[in-house]
Amino acid sequence: MQLKTFTEFQMVNEAQSSLKLSIPSDIVDLYKLFKKNGKELYIVGGAVRDALLGKKPKDFDLATDAFPEEVVKMVQDAGYSTIGEVGQQFGVVIVQIPSDRNGVEIATFREDIGSGRRPEGVNYSTIDKDVLRRDLTINALFYDIGKGEVVDLVGGLKDIQDQKIRTVGKAADRFAEDPLRKLRALRFAGRTGSKLEAETADAILTDNSLEGVSPERIRDEFKKSIESAKKVKDYLKMVSEFNLWSVMFPTLQVNEAFVESSLWLVQLAMLFGDNEREQIKKEMNKMTFTSDEVDSVLFLKSLMSFKAEDVFDLYKERERADIDKNNITVFAKINRLDLKLVRAFLKYKPTTDGREVMKKYGVKGPQVGEKIKEIEANKFKKTI
Repeated sequence: MQLKTFTEFQMVNEAQSSLKLSIPSDIVDLYKLFKKNGKELYIVGGAVRDALLGKKPKDFDLATDAFPEEVVKMVQDAGYSTIGEVGQQFGVVIVQIPSDRNGVEIATFREDIGSGRRPEGVNYSTIDKDVLRRDLTINALFYDIGKGEVVDLVGGLKDIQDQKIRTVGKAADRFAEDPLRKLRALRFAGRTGSKLEAETADAILTDNSLEGVSPERIRDEFKKSIESAKKVKDYLKMVSEFNLWSVMFPTLQVNEAFVESSLWLVQLAMLFGDNEREQIKKEMNKMTFTSDEVDSVLFLKSLMSFKAEDVFDLYKERERADIDKNNITVFAKINRLDLKLVRAFLKYKPTTDGREVMKKYGVKGPQVGEKIKEIEANKFKKTI
């Protein structure tokens, strides 16, 4: 397979623009070490993609033709530490470097043995074979550190230029290996404002199953999609177009009157809010949402019908949810709630003491709580 390069990220569109990848000096030092030992070392995946899209890469994954044991010996002889044996059986060595406290992953070019997300093993191979195991073309780009060039074997550069999201190779095969890739394809379409390429889209429409994907992975992928989308409403509409709501959240009714907000808790409350409280709690727990997420959705649902008389109970709900002011304010504005009432609530803190109530009013048991609510409501009304 002939290597395609794109020097210094020069992308020719209607106008020409240049993007320069700023590489941490310790990664450049690793490249020099590998080169000195006659080995290749490329930056691969997200860092290359993000630089091409004009975004600063958050981290750098590396790929090499050196075997894992060669990588370990090379870096340790040069004074670097490696982190445990995590991933080494699958060709990945984690090297500690100053610019990344979690360490940088150096993966040997490889082919997976067996199908599915968790392969039985790996065969070490070459760059042109390694690229075929990746999910999307925009995530399958390599950067030659020495030459300052992008290495593109799958047309990822053109897909970025054409704003297309496409799988590497046959879409049905990539999705069969890991069905979560269907959601990843939508995430990157939403993040980049792109469209799914026809074969990729058809493969999801033909089989939108997420069978075998854990609820945790679905939740995490959905959260990333909400928080990274260029236009959240467009992303949510794509989920509807590909009939994925009932696959992602089969036990909850989803409100498809979508709103434009990248706030995760606000979106969960808007999407799940039409369900009964107990159903929300039960099903979100079953789908492994966190307790804070469940409590926040329930709190925002209560906020929809908030009256001054409810201030004490609502305050306790907010305390359980640990939800911040921004989420509450945005949710209130989206739903056109009484902002004066909501702002007063955000400043509210209870001042009534149960023991004093018992002493002053002679009440006991459940009556104490009811009296506190009454007193707090009367105090709160004076602040509105």
